[in-house]
Amino acid sequence: MSYTLSFDISLGSGKAGLTLAAQLVDTSGNAVGSEITTGFTEIGGGTYLLVTSIPDDFRGGIKVYESGHTDVLGFCAINPEEAENTNDILKDTGDILEDTGTTIPGQIDGLNDLSAADVWSYSIRTLTQPASQVADAMKSGKINIYRGDTFTVTITGLGDISQRSKLYWTVKKQLADQDASAIIQIEETGGLLRLNGETSTASNGKITVTNATNGDIKIELSASATKKLAITSIPHKLHKYDVQAIMNDGSVKTLSVGDVKVTGDVTRTV
Repeated sequence: MSYTLSFDISLGSGKAGLTLAAQLVDTSGNAVGSEITTGFTEIGGGTYLLVTSIPDDFRGGIKVYESGHTDVLGFCAINPEEAENTNDILKDTGDILEDTGTTIPGQIDGLNDLSAADVWSYSIRTLTQPASQVADAMKSGKINIYRGDTFTVTITGLGDISQRSKLYWTVKKQLADQDASAIIQIEETGGLLRLNGETSTASNGKITVTNATNGDIKIELSASATKKLAITSIPHKLHKYDVQAIMNDGSVKTLSVGDVKVTGDVTRTV
């Protein structure tokens, strides 16, 4: 069986009028099924919509390229729990989590036995922000940037990055956007590389590795840079970020992914 999924592909005005094709790939990057050549609609300005069928329980991604070429123009990950089984919280047991107002399902009843120490000592990456931003982050689980404020966020537990050659934090509107179009891109040694799709002053952003073995980092962005960011006006249309490392052996590791929201400031005197 299969289900239908839509993908937005933003390639920029220089890529308007293309004949596109796509290919599903598994988690190892191997092709799955036949090349996809139908279902593309050009919206305008180098932006395309692809509507296509995805096999049930498929995990991997879809790469987009110009028909007859091999260079990948865009890529999107596909996870069944995000695209297919969004209401199937307890899929492995076959139970759907419903708000019946009565008894908590037995499969999650054990959560009542967790102590505060169990939660805080659990070995998993964490993300922290200054007091001015932590309330929103706690509510949404997303990174929140207040426009015009000096921005700092700490991400811990990314894993051993002591053998890295490069370390990036990149924020984009859409996953298919090129790095040159990034809203924010900071590199550990190069500082702030891109801001709103343009080159920027390197000293306005930085990544500091505070513990390379554990993978603890601090990301900073100056107030002069954040004040140039556009407010996230559509609540469900958040920006996407990742932390990515290039290792000394040439391998590439995506260490963390998530959403970014830009909130408007009130005081504009600075």
